[in-house]
Amino acid sequence: MADTDTLAATYPCLADKVVIVTGAAQGMGAMHARRFVQQGSRVVIADIQDAPGQALAGDLTACGPGEAMFCHLDVASAADWQDLVAGVTARWGRIDVLVNNAAVMAIAGIEDETEAGWDRIMSINPKGSWLGIRAVIPEMRRLGGGSIINIGSIAGFVGSEGHVGYQTSKGAVRMLTKNAAMHYAPENIRVNLVAPGIVDTGFAVEAGDHSDDEYIKLTPLGRLARPEEISAAVLFLASSQSSFITGLDMPVDGGFLAQ
Repeated sequence: MADTDTLAATYPCLADKVVIVTGAAQGMGAMHARRFVQQGSRVVIADIQDAPGQALAGDLTACGPGEAMFCHLDVASAADWQDLVAGVTARWGRIDVLVNNAAVMAIAGIEDETEAGWDRIMSINPKGSWLGIRAVIPEMRRLGGGSIINIGSIAGFVGSEGHVGYQTSKGAVRMLTKNAAMHYAPENIRVNLVAPGIVDTGFAVEAGDHSDDEYIKLTPLGRLARPEEISAAVLFLASSQSSFITGLDMPVDGGFLAQ
């Protein structure tokens, strides 16, 4: 397994940048937050899970070289987004990067899904990403640019049985990315999508209908992705090294979509 500190100095351009990561209290979002702090960024851990989010913020700040703060955020709440942006700008004066990572998954098919289940997944996945973009744009506009990274999924590209709400929601996030990329390109605000394959966080297996071994067989590289491998793509798209990239779908899937 890769050393989790190997990217510590990869992107010096991210030092002191203010980064919001949603759903960052655990799992892949926590890895994104950790990676940004390793670059010297000031990271907002935005989540509904207060205790683990506060603990992670303290741990990351102690490790440095950047720092982290926790903010309670329900991504489906416009009021929460307004409060978050106000709090972040009051403390750090700017917002440079938004990572729309928060998401939920469900395994129900078309006839099994409920209205409540459908509404929940749509309110968090595409609506939460839309509200996040809408909330940070004024601050990025004031700075003369910024980078927004939406976390999609290979499920937003290909169909399968079940998962109707999740697949539809991730397809919507993909098209939201392209719409926003075109809308804000003249203002130097870049919007891109990272589409993970199956990541070794337990998220997919807990909410899915395959075991780890079955997922591995479906992936040409023959293993699950490590969270830090998804974060590597996120950091690249946040950095100045991707300054001419917007509207991109970036699969990080071990070759899954090449089949």
